[in-house]
Amino acid sequence: MARKAAAGTGTIRKKTVARAGKEYSYWEARYTAGYDPGTGKQIQRSITGKTQKEVSQKLKAATAAIDAGTYTEPSKMTVGEWLDKWLEKYASLTLRENTLTGYRRIVNNYVKPNIGDKPIAFITANDLQKLYVKLKNSGRKHYHPEFKRELSNGSVLRVHTMLHKAFDDAIKEGLIPKNPTLNTNPPKKKKTEMKVLNDEQLEKFMKAIEQDEIWYDFFYTELTTGLRRGEICGLKWTDFDETTGRITINRSIEVNNGIV
Repeated sequence: MARKAAAGTGTIRKKTVARAGKEYSYWEARYTAGYDPGTGKQIQRSITGKTQKEVSQKLKAATAAIDAGTYTEPSKMTVGEWLDKWLEKYASLTLRENTLTGYRRIVNNYVKPNIGDKPIAFITANDLQKLYVKLKNSGRKHYHPEFKRELSNGSVLRVHTMLHKAFDDAIKEGLIPKNPTLNTNPPKKKKTEMKVLNDEQLEKFMKAIEQDEIWYDFFYTELTTGLRRGEICGLKWTDFDETTGRITINRSIEVNNGIV
């Protein structure tokens, strides 16, 4: 009597199909996802990919999930379909309108054209890492004379942040067992070096704003006092002493019926 294959076992093989008179090769892994409780028959599932390594990684992830008891049935939903659903079901309820608009732009401009058609159940960290590299090198939609087609680190990082949130919610829906963004290495946002005006530049700036009745007082106060933007915006006429020409700020904040 033949032994039953253990749940989580699988095999990989190369397959060839003919389309329009040409032959195309791909790799397929078949594995046992469990047994039907009614018939006792094996539940067979398959994974396909362009390379043996890609399929092997996906098979390893699936069998590990079966062994750990966290396996979920592969969804046929694509990444693009899930992101459309996620934007309406999750993001629209928790994000500000400007952030939501930015996420829709990311989905349509950067994600869908690259991995939108891939089933969400089989997206790997390697797929996302390749996406980040591609966006970094040539993701800019419009040519820039200085940066050409290169996308900034900050922009790629925003793609990563959005995908991380979307895949976290995909786990709640039972579409994927774990978040593939966790094993990626997105670019770090570059810190912008602070530039300080020298005396000549400062003089030119002050002359440039002299005619602006609205902003002159604001910038003059900022440059001559060192106050932060929020502090300047909170100034009152009572803070200014015309006799001495001094600004004195003394505020108390009520917290839980107490003064701090």
